[in-house]
Amino acid sequence: MAMRRLILFFLATVLSLGVLQADSITLGAPATGRNGFPFGMVAGGSAGARYQQVYSSGQFAGPMTITEINFFLHTAGNLADAVFTLSFSTTSALVDALNTVNFDANLGVNNALVTSVDLGGAAAPAVLSFGGAPFAYDPSAGNLLLDIQLTDIVLRGTAFYQARNGDAGGIFSRAHNFGVGFEGYGLVTQFVFTPAGAPSAPEFSGTLYGMPNFGWLAGLAGGLLGFAVIRRKSIA
Repeated sequence: MAMRRLILFFLATVLSLGVLQADSITLGAPATGRNGFPFGMVAGGSAGARYQQVYSSGQFAGPMTITEINFFLHTAGNLADAVFTLSFSTTSALVDALNTVNFDANLGVNNALVTSVDLGGAAAPAVLSFGGAPFAYDPSAGNLLLDIQLTDIVLRGTAFYQARNGDAGGIFSRAHNFGVGFEGYGLVTQFVFTPAGAPSAPEFSGTLYGMPNFGWLAGLAGGLLGFAVIRRKSIA
């Protein structure tokens, strides 16, 4: 009985630490509009395949490791049937001043792949989450740039996600390879992160619904339970 209580206490402690390690910040809320691109509809049927959004460094409290990025549904529909490749970098590009012709010029030297996911035209979830390789971001080094590239496009979607349209107030701005409407526009975005110096949060795999990969916890639980069984047999 004592061993069982010890195991349950230990597992509860580890689980609580896993939850407490992560923090989050949402930029752009409350939304004042909706955007279809890049995850759903494209205005006027344009063949958009590149989307960038720059976030002001002043919105972040300090150095952090970003482990997940989330977007919030505005209008139900389907996601685009395409492969989405997301990357982060620290950029010298300013909010409301992205290069809308040469997108590569906006990328920072530390541009790093986060994840590549085939959304497959699925029904758009209330929270569209992407996780993958953690990205270390230091706001003192510049603004944060999200770069999204679409490949293997089969079908455009019909969903829209929450956005600020024309009134983002310097929080962020966007660029895309079709049409106009960049300054003061952008998707409401939530970042899940661990502050610099904090224990690392469990790493997430690329996912459509943002479900964390807690395989390490399952392994730990299995090991502890196995230990308990072996100990019980040895006592018997």
